[in-house]
Amino acid sequence: MDILNKSKLLGPRVYVVHVNPDPELRIFTVAQKLQMMTDTYTWLATDWLSATLDSFPPAKKTSLGFLQGVVGLRQHTPESNQKRAFMSRWKKMQQNGSASSELNTYGLQAYDTIEKLKVFNGGNDLLDILLQTNFTGLSGQIQFNQDRNVFSGGYDVINMDGVSVRTVGYWSNVTGFSLSPPDSRTGRQDSNCCVDQRLQSVTWPGGKSETPRGWVIAADEKPLRIGVPNRASFTEFVTEVHGSHKINGYCIDVFLKARELVPYHVPYTFQPFGNGRSNPKYDDLVKMVAADVFDAAVGDIAIVTNRTKIVDFSQPYASTGLVIVAPIRNSKSSAWVFLKPFTAEMWCVTAAFFLIIAVVIWILEHRVNDDFRGPPRRQIVTMFMFSFSTLFKKNQETTLSSPITGIESLIASRWPIGYQTGSFAYDYLSDSLYISRSRLVALGSPEEYESALRLGPGDGGVAAIVDELPYVELFLSRQKDFGIIGQPFTRGGWGFAFRRESPLALDISTAILKLSENGELQRIHEKWFCKMGCHGEKKHGNEPLQLNLTSFWGLYLLSGAVTLTALMVFLLRMIRQFVRYKRRERQHSSSPSPISTSTRCSEVIYHFFDFIDKREEAIKKLFNQCENPHPQPINAHFKEIEGSAIAAT
Repeated sequence: MDILNKSKLLGPRVYVVHVNPDPELRIFTVAQKLQMMTDTYTWLATDWLSATLDSFPPAKKTSLGFLQGVVGLRQHTPESNQKRAFMSRWKKMQQNGSASSELNTYGLQAYDTIEKLKVFNGGNDLLDILLQTNFTGLSGQIQFNQDRNVFSGGYDVINMDGVSVRTVGYWSNVTGFSLSPPDSRTGRQDSNCCVDQRLQSVTWPGGKSETPRGWVIAADEKPLRIGVPNRASFTEFVTEVHGSHKINGYCIDVFLKARELVPYHVPYTFQPFGNGRSNPKYDDLVKMVAADVFDAAVGDIAIVTNRTKIVDFSQPYASTGLVIVAPIRNSKSSAWVFLKPFTAEMWCVTAAFFLIIAVVIWILEHRVNDDFRGPPRRQIVTMFMFSFSTLFKKNQETTLSSPITGIESLIASRWPIGYQTGSFAYDYLSDSLYISRSRLVALGSPEEYESALRLGPGDGGVAAIVDELPYVELFLSRQKDFGIIGQPFTRGGWGFAFRRESPLALDISTAILKLSENGELQRIHEKWFCKMGCHGEKKHGNEPLQLNLTSFWGLYLLSGAVTLTALMVFLLRMIRQFVRYKRRERQHSSSPSPISTSTRCSEVIYHFFDFIDKREEAIKKLFNQCENPHPQPINAHFKEIEGSAIAAT
């Protein structure tokens, strides 16, 4: 009773009972008193149980209901005429009560035979004779193998169903579990013995037909010891509430919701890890799980390679990755932000290259393109306008002013880099990116983040901070002078750590996937981090990482001024030519007819637009021919010029 009672505190619930003959079945009687014959337990017994049950008279077998669900073995004996005759005779003996007297008779005869035995010196000869034994008895073939063991004909797999004993299958070295009786006596295991092993339906303790799990995570008397980080900063994720033993935070809520979806009872106790004055080292927490100090660890624990080698992690419940945080000066408030992508030297080189390209294009186009022919002034203006039109082009990247562009530039800068105390970022930066440990500065809180970034590398601060994305998003939700530089340069996630081969890791992973599918993970995130607006919403809201109209009013003003100036010059030139055209028309008109002012105004507007629609070549040719002392009518000139142009086309 003491041994079984202590075993209830352990996780496994499968008991294999192999004892000397126990006619009173004391082990199972005690197990029943300790309430260990329920559906959470599994009991397997070797062939001693079947031998004991076969010796019970029918009246005693009616009181064996407490054995329900026990699975045992019984030596398999093939059917034969001798066996059937013996079993028939034995049942009759049990029914008429003569079994005991006949057994006593057999016992006295055996005793008399033993009394007549004398010392025998031919032991080796007798051994050789016995090893050569080969005959068929009531239990089957009797023959010894080379190891001097009797060839096993296999076993019947029996199952206690109420007070009856059912055969649910067979087992042998050759076939493994099978629904067919074994028929081989080779004693050697077949390589395919485990391919299709089956038994009939088994009734387990408690009367259930579902296969028991065979273990429990913990008993109420011995709950799971779950270590949780006692954080001093970023306490929204996980920490112990000051002045109490309560643990709360985003990670705790995720675990508790996942635990509700686990299909069995999981007793637990949270045990804080850390002093609460500084963030603990998470590698040490994971090592304590591997060392059996804790059964599991729940918190913002990054799943990294060195940790997965010693513990099992659940499915990640949050996506993370290391990012760079640095001071930025948002140039969107400047009217001349379009000049920021290039330095002064780059602008000079760019302008020089555009000038060279313009000259090359002029050389290539001069003979074939009329736009690049004509007076020198016109050709120069065309070249420079072509270059100027391609200088100002907005890229789709946000223009943020920072000397750091990514992890490569940060490594090459030789500036000090901040990291969060206890984070795996320290080992990653030093061991994987080979950054000198002297450059790495431990920072323990968002306030230290802000102070170090504002001081900068020249005044005892840092140039940038490398930390996991969830911490950075929470930090940036309260700070506007800093930003993420580049993209995350590692990919990972947060998970819960469990001891190796812990079945709870799989069930919690399944629960986390369900939480993700039904949206509960997102709701927990919003509960903790969206009270003042989510960081992700700000990134995609009305003020995204794009340049708005105010960022380019200087460029648009300049472009508009140039465009309006060009349009005014064109209109003035057209008006001047139209006035000359009307004067020439009146000079060649013989009898002008008087018309009203309104009619004259509308006609002038109509003729002006009609004049603008004429080809430039036709206008020039018209004025050249006007110098002829015998000019043709002006309309005739237009028709002649337009006809020539159409024919040429």
